[in-house]
Amino acid sequence: MSETKTKNTKPKVTRSGNGRLQVYTSSEARRNWKAVMESALANKNVVILIGKRAVALRPVELTYAEEEYGVTEDELNEKGREILARGRKGKAQGKAGANLL
Repeated sequence: MSETKTKNTKPKVTRSGNGRLQVYTSSEARRNWKAVMESALANKNVVILIGKRAVALRPVELTYAEEEYGVTEDELNEKGREILARGRKGKAQGKAGANLL
């Protein structure tokens, strides 16, 4: 899928039932990733357009992992530490982008 590129244009912002909908193209979201994530974490309605499809972002509580996948918060944190350690080891060995899971 290709994305239409336009220079210096703001994403279209429309109204939704419970506030403003913030719409970003995938390129805009990549450039402003921190601001996009902060907006989503502030419970704002954030949508990223990828071609003709859209992805909505919303915050999720960590307890979701326990309900959905049957892991405790401690197990989830331990898995996160394992993944980070493998990533650091892979980076040190020059294996950038290696499968961490």
